[in-house]
Order: sequence, then C-alpha cells, then structure tokens
Amino acid sequence: MKKTGLNIVLLLFFQNVLCQNYVLEYTLKYRTDSTQTSFQQDNYYLIFDNENKKTKFFNAAFLKQDSLNQGKPSNEKNNVLPDFPIKITHDLNTNTFIHYTSVGIDNYQYPTTDQVNWKITDSIKEVSGFTSQLALADFKGRKWNAFFTNDIPLPIGPYTFYGLPGLITQISDTTQSYIFQLTGVKKVKHAPNTEEFLETPLGFINPIKISSEGLKKILKDRYKDPYRDFRDPNFQSPFTSADLVRMTKERQKEIRQNNNPIELSEAIHYDEL
Repeated sequence: MKKTGLNIVLLLFFQNVLCQNYVLEYTLKYRTDSTQTSFQQDNYYLIFDNENKKTKFFNAAFLKQDSLNQGKPSNEKNNVLPDFPIKITHDLNTNTFIHYTSVGIDNYQYPTTDQVNWKITDSIKEVSGFTSQLALADFKGRKWNAFFTNDIPLPIGPYTFYGLPGLITQISDTTQSYIFQLTGVKKVKHAPNTEEFLETPLGFINPIKISSEGLKKILKDRYKDPYRDFRDPNFQSPFTSADLVRMTKERQKEIRQNNNPIELSEAIHYDEL
C-alpha cells in the first residue's frame, strides 16, 4: 500500500514538472581559436515550451536587443549580432532542429535531426546546486562530458544536446573549447515569445531555407571574396581596389584562425580552398 502511494506521489511529481514551461539560463565559455588559452563568455537562454513541445536556445543578447527594439518602427530597429550568435529551435515531437544564422546581410535557416548516443556512468557530483550524473558522448567530431540532474526530468540541454533522463546542468568537450554551465532555472506560466528576434528577425525578415551543405557553400564563397558587395558597380565603395585586396587577406586570415566550431566534424577546410 505504501509502495502504491509512493508511486502515485512520484507520478504526480513528474507530471507537474513536465507540464511546466521553463526559462533556463546557461553561460558558455568558448574558444573559436583553438590555439588561444583565454576564453570568451556569453549568456544563453534555453526555453522549454511545454504547450508546443519545443525548445529554443539563443544568445541572451538577442533578447536584450529585442527589448530595445520594442515600439520602434521597422526602419529604426537594430539587428546587431553578438560575437557568437547561436539560435536554434527543437521540435520535440519530430526531433527536428532548425538552426538560424546569417552571412553578410542575408539570413538563413537549415534543419538537422541530430542524434546523440549517450553512455551514462555512475559518477556523481553537484553542479549549480543540483545532484548531477555524468554521461559521455562522441558528437560531431568532439568527445563530450555531460552532467544531468534527475531533479528536473526534462531530456533537454544547451545547443542540440538532448536525450538524457534529466536536464543537462553542465557539458564540455574534452579539449575545453566549449563549456556550458546551467546558472538559472525559472518556471513560467507562458513561454516567452521569440518571433521577432529568433524565427523572423526584426519581426519581418523571413530567413532563406537552405540545407547545411548549402550553407557551407555560401560560407566558402564568402571566404573567397568577403567584400564582394563593395565590388558591385552600382555601389559607391569607399575603398580602393588595393584596400579591398588588403582587407580580403586580413579577413581570410581571421576566418582561418577562428575555425574551431562546436561541430568540429563540420568545420570547413579553408586552407584547401
């Protein structure tokens, strides 16, 4: 009888957790240049939208900018990108991720169906106030160590990491190039509206739908001629031809140096272009 009563209590607890909407906060320490020893750091939000069974992961700078844009006419809104502008939605029903990005003045979106194969260990430690268990995975060219907590039994985490029995509280790759850490958990009645800065930037820009391979081609073309917009004969360029040659070399060097993406297996080999 006692066991039955305990099962009912546990069932009600899990139903209560899974019926909540959450706003989760993470910090990301990262190195886009693998030769550097210092880190950059950004803040991110992960929204769990229970009504629509979706998650949304994005740089917190987008939300701040959206707040500043509220009430402004379209032509006065700013769309300045943060240094590491990750924006991803995840449909938990279909396991489809949509990645939102921009190259130059153009906005794009492309789908993936990332699957992470986890190996759960017996290792336990406290992370951000939660008892967390270690899981290991090889994903997109990196080895990852993830800690998850059964206290929040949501199978979600930052970026496209998901599929564990509980919320990911910390995840890092073994080179320590990317370290995500949970810093805040908040239950909300309604999931925040992200339409005007995530799905449709500034509320009216519809990203161009492409494939991940299509995006690679665009990035390769941009690398070969990063300032081609200034070569347009209909555009009055402030730069001379010599300026553009020098600027192109500098930009290409910068791109090669900062070519340490989260998905290392998807890195473009710019040296071979």
